[in-house]
Amino acid sequence: MTAGQVSEHKVAPYLVQKALESGALAMAGDKGYDSNATVERLENAGVEAVIPPKKNRKVQRVYDQEKYRKRHKIENINGALKEYRRVATRYDKLASHYLGFVAAAAIANILKTIC
Repeated sequence: MTAGQVSEHKVAPYLVQKALESGALAMAGDKGYDSNATVERLENAGVEAVIPPKKNRKVQRVYDQEKYRKRHKIENINGALKEYRRVATRYDKLASHYLGFVAAAAIANILKTIC
């Protein structure tokens, strides 16, 4: 977990490492993860980079658009969790407290859908 203002490209190496350790076949990300270093590291390890290229790239990369479209489900879950003000504003100073409220919001969201 990082602060809200931390850029995605700064945490990309950590996420790529986790994807490689888990044996993932593909890693999806938005344009914030599009860097030569990230894409090369994934491809060298045999992991498919499902990351759309930035518009300012001189050479546009090809990516699997069907796989990328499936990301919206994750984004919808994140959006639903942010409906809870305490999760969206991140008032908690400790990461453990914040993650506890994220879990509580997730449980409340599940209960809302089944009841």
